[in-house]
Amino acid sequence: RLSRKMAMPVFDRLRIGSRLCRVALAELAATFLLVSLCLSASANCLVSRHSSSSSGGGAEDASVLMATIGSGLALALAVYASFGVSGGHVNPAVSLALLAVGRMTLLDFLVYQAAQYLGAFAGAGAVYTFYAPMLDAIDGGRRVAFGANGTAGVFVTLPHPSASLSIVLANQLFTSAAFMLAVRAVTDGANANPATGLQPLLVGLSATCLLQCTLPVSGCTLNPARDFAPRLFASLAAGYGLPLLPAVGPRAFWAPLVGPYLGCALGSLVYELCFHRQLKVFGKSAGVNEVADDEAADGRGDGELKKLMMVDRATSKMQISDE
Repeated sequence: RLSRKMAMPVFDRLRIGSRLCRVALAELAATFLLVSLCLSASANCLVSRHSSSSSGGGAEDASVLMATIGSGLALALAVYASFGVSGGHVNPAVSLALLAVGRMTLLDFLVYQAAQYLGAFAGAGAVYTFYAPMLDAIDGGRRVAFGANGTAGVFVTLPHPSASLSIVLANQLFTSAAFMLAVRAVTDGANANPATGLQPLLVGLSATCLLQCTLPVSGCTLNPARDFAPRLFASLAAGYGLPLLPAVGPRAFWAPLVGPYLGCALGSLVYELCFHRQLKVFGKSAGVNEVADDEAADGRGDGELKKLMMVDRATSKMQISDE
């Protein structure tokens, strides 16, 4: 008991006083976890395909399934880890989507962005350290980006060779919007409102679904930090050089960076307009027009309407809490 009492003050001192520092640390660590696991899944797929091809077998379908399930579970784990501290964004596009609908301040948004990209860059470095010997066995240590012996696919998402820029960008927009719509639905206390402990798992399953359905078209990035930060690491620190940078062409660089930002913002706005604002208000199934009619009948004004439409039965965990 004495040793326990002596230990407690030590752990109490480890708690960071600044809220911004706490959420930044949580997002950095959780994004590091997410990206390191996602890239590890990609590396396992690459190694598995080359091992299978050298032995005369085929493992393309199994490797895609492995990557999608691994990435979805990695997202669930990362969100679980940071959910109570930072809301479990682990995605710069998700943070932008919440900023777009007024659920985040600009200062919080900038802090989250910096932490997420730093965590993703560090995650790429960890995976490169772990898998460098296996990459050497495939590309001979020359760090070939693309082709039969290319290994850059471990770090970056790659669209299908036959897909045009417009198709790749449209697919990134669609999948990111669908993902953000799912995130908002799962975490909206006024909607179906699943148990808080299930929400990270449902977010991960949503990502798995979208990855499984659209991965071959655009690479289904969903998260710009998952592509841009590892791409930067692979180009500058791992020896892949210019082939991963914009000089190669806009399809492979800009679409997975810009698409998720625009798509998640669009998905959040669509959810706000089509679902959140149409949910039950004080037990009545009512849209904006119906509530306005009710107000006109009992004499309430526009101010009360705005108050009604801003009510959530339970505060979303994705909203930044004030202390």
